[in-house]
Amino acid sequence: MQLPVLFAAALIAGSTIHTSIAHAQTATAETVLRAAPALGYPETRKGDVVEDYHGTMIADPYRWLEDLDSKETSDWVDAQNAVTHEYLDRIPFRDAIKERLRERLDYTRYNTPMTRGDRYFYYEKTGLQNQSVLMYQDGVEGEARVLIDPNTLSEDGTIALSYLDYSPDGN
Repeated sequence: MQLPVLFAAALIAGSTIHTSIAHAQTATAETVLRAAPALGYPETRKGDVVEDYHGTMIADPYRWLEDLDSKETSDWVDAQNAVTHEYLDRIPFRDAIKERLRERLDYTRYNTPMTRGDRYFYYEKTGLQNQSVLMYQDGVEGEARVLIDPNTLSEDGTIALSYLDYSPDGN
């Protein structure tokens, strides 16, 4: 089954979506799937790559998709995204789902702090930020300060911290 259909069904299954305060409509995965026209996915080329893993031959027909810098991969992703957006854009209560998710995700979250020396290091993500901010403070009562805010490292906030290590004394 196509991934966008499964994704949409997972978002909708068993949910009641209110499209307006005055008039509520109920949608189930079954009604959405029944109303959706068949999706016309673009052809995906199959390559002839076969790897030998300790005597076991494993076909990898989609290895070419691993080349993220190739025009062919980029064109394939664009075509898949076009099909997905064409489907999702037709969901009449999509904005209601988006707003409900926004409401549910708009709160401050923290991870478990790590201590080094007298310093505490932790991540804080307020509201709808794309990335968690690395914070630190001196002692339990210290003032929280920003150490690295990855949201400021790019215009769209998509640069993230992936690995950190702290000096033993916290400096």
